[in-house]
Amino acid sequence: QLMNNCARRLLDLVTNIMDSNTLVNSQRSLLSRDPVHITRLVEEVIMHAERAVDKAGRPLRKREVELVNDMEPGKNLPIIEGDAHRCMQMLYNVVTNALKFTATGRVVVSACTDDAQELLTIGVSDTGIGIAPQNQELIFRPFSQEDQSERRRYEGLGLGLSISREIAVKHGGSLTVESEVGKGSKFLIVLPYRLQGDFIGEIGKAGTPRGSRSRDGCD
Repeated sequence: QLMNNCARRLLDLVTNIMDSNTLVNSQRSLLSRDPVHITRLVEEVIMHAERAVDKAGRPLRKREVELVNDMEPGKNLPIIEGDAHRCMQMLYNVVTNALKFTATGRVVVSACTDDAQELLTIGVSDTGIGIAPQNQELIFRPFSQEDQSERRRYEGLGLGLSISREIAVKHGGSLTVESEVGKGSKFLIVLPYRLQGDFIGEIGKAGTPRGSRSRDGCD
């Protein structure tokens, strides 16, 4: 068991470093142009997140935490153009990050659209430990966490959110967070309906290229 855990941790480390290098340092990182079904994407991510375990093999979702798919039943969300694999990776990273830092309460995934601007917003809210205002950009830097002691407590490398933001930016979108310490956080992924050009986003400029959202996701 110990050897399996060490092997898995090493594989995660190598995979995340390679992904980070490709997305953050590559001047041209091509995206696939796939039809991305948001409803299916959320369902699949939640299914995998429910089964996710930490480095010690313990379920990432604690018994006291409910993982909720808050997509409105029957709502016809648009099929957007994007890299399906990268979109899955991005949302999975954000959801599992929320689960990691939530001991009780809920992690809720929702989505809404703005047809006028042709933007899709996916929200991931939690009732976790929250993030201090001065650290809300720090968590998106490679190998960074709000508190360095969290690397030992939560066994994180600080790469997941950095990778996810770069994926959002390369799609011409954004990944931002709104949070209050002790009350929880809400991560907002904004994606355009269609990709433009061969690759999207300028490395390191991870602002909000085409709009932002309020804490509730849609105005």
